Amino acid sequence: MRVEETLSQESYGRKWWLRAFLGVVLLLVGFYLALSSLFNSTVVIMMAKGFSWLPLSGLIIMLLGFEECVEAYFSRELRELHHNLQVGILDFVVGGLIVLSVGAAPERLVLLIAAFLLVRGFVRMVLVQVLQLPNKLLTSFFGLTAVVLGGLLAFDVFADQAAFVAFAVNLEIAFRGWAMLSFAWWVRNRNQTA
Repeated sequence: MRVEETLSQESYGRKWWLRAFLGVVLLLVGFYLALSSLFNSTVVIMMAKGFSWLPLSGLIIMLLGFEECVEAYFSRELRELHHNLQVGILDFVVGGLIVLSVGAAPERLVLLIAAFLLVRGFVRMVLVQVLQLPNKLLTSFFGLTAVVLGGLLAFDVFADQAAFVAFAVNLEIAFRGWAMLSFAWWVRNRNQTA
């Protein structure tokens, strides 16, 4: 069964505009928080001094995970349920661990976040090729950037670890918004030509 036939049976086509809106919001919020992580790294959120914007980033990732789990609950296809549930649980657990670990040292989170970025980046690069999404080059570049950021975190390259970790996580949020927006436009264009 081809990708187009699979997607036509699922609910993606009916909610492309909602995905596009959420994609734009994530893109803007992610870039704003990434820049804030670089230029205002000493901010204290949720009484977590020395964590930069990480607690807020964790909350956003948790909310995205919750949204995916809700989508899984209302899915009509087993494939859709499986995909949304996996992504939702991953995001919810990683976001929750980020939020719950703000009282400890930032080093505890580094490998978790590095693995999260590596997985998200590789999955994004593979999916954009398999689905033949528009803006393949830019979306693949964003996936590769997430992989590189995850690698830099895993090898402890930067001195100001908390600010860089927050920057990397927030950039991933922005990249996810871009991927969601690209997917929404692809579904919209596919539905118009069908």
